[in-house]
Order: sequence, then structure tokens, then C-alpha cells
Amino acid sequence: MRYLPLLAVLLLPLPAFAINVCTDAAGKVSYQDDPCPELPSNKAIQPVRASKLTPRVVQDTISRYSQALQARDYAAARRFHSSQLVVEITNKKGTARYDGRTFGEMTRRVLQAAQRYQVSTRCDTPKIEADRAMVTCQVNEQMVLNNKPMGGTSTEQYVFVLEDGQARYLSVAAKTD
Repeated sequence: MRYLPLLAVLLLPLPAFAINVCTDAAGKVSYQDDPCPELPSNKAIQPVRASKLTPRVVQDTISRYSQALQARDYAAARRFHSSQLVVEITNKKGTARYDGRTFGEMTRRVLQAAQRYQVSTRCDTPKIEADRAMVTCQVNEQMVLNNKPMGGTSTEQYVFVLEDGQARYLSVAAKTD
């Protein structure tokens, strides 16, 4: 649920003919017209299975999702998104709203372009209400794009639901500095 890396990807200097920035498993960057090849996905990174949402389920979900992002594993990260995911990102220029498909594509492009991606979260105690869980987290993201380190912090509010017996992100509201 990250906005700052997306801006970084969009601001990269690219050759006029290239539309995709791709980083392979060895960290080699290429620019190409064709979509980037998918890196192998770690099938072990899965959403938390649960019969009800608890603070522990929420914390484990955030941890596993962060693990998928740090592995630059888009397929694993996508498994954590609800089919109804909505993401709202607010910065100094205003607020942008994305459906799950659009946000998923943005996430894929960021992870494919990054040579390294690290995220740390510090979250409040989740609040459980009926079939939803809500939590506010301070998120610090650091990444390397085109051999240039970049990153930032944001305050993010997550709403989780159980979908097919797994905890997933239903909505994200992120505010960046």
C-alpha cells in the first residue's frame, strides 16, 4: 500500500522508446517495450488463514504482506488484496483513489523496477468490529531504483476482512508527508 515508490518509478529518466523498467533477480535493470517477465513467486507467502479476525491475525497479515513486498514478489503480494480492495492516497497535491486492479498494477510495476525494496511498519493495536479489523500504522519504505536510494514515511489506515477464509486488505488510506 505504498505511494512514494510509485512516484519514484514514474519520475525515472527513461529512454524514449521504453515503457517498462525491469529488474531481474540478480538486480540487473533493463528498459523495454514488452512487459517485464515475472520473477518466481514464493508459494509459502500466503495470507493468514483464520475463522475470525483477531489482533494477531491482523499483525501476521501485515508482516506477511511486508515479506512479499520485500521479496519483490508481486504474485504473493496480490494474494493479500481483497477482491473489493480500494486504496486512497493523500499527499500535498490532493487525494487519489484506486480500485484493486489499478493499485495491483501500480504495485507490480514498482516491484519489477526496484532493485531493493524494504518496508517497516509500526502499528497500533487493531480494533475488531464485527467482520472487520482496522489498524493505523506508521510505514517507512526504502528502495533502490536505478542505483538511487529513495524512500519516505506515511501514516496508513488498513481495513481487513476475511475472504475465502483468509485475512485480506479491504481498504487502505495512506497519508504521506
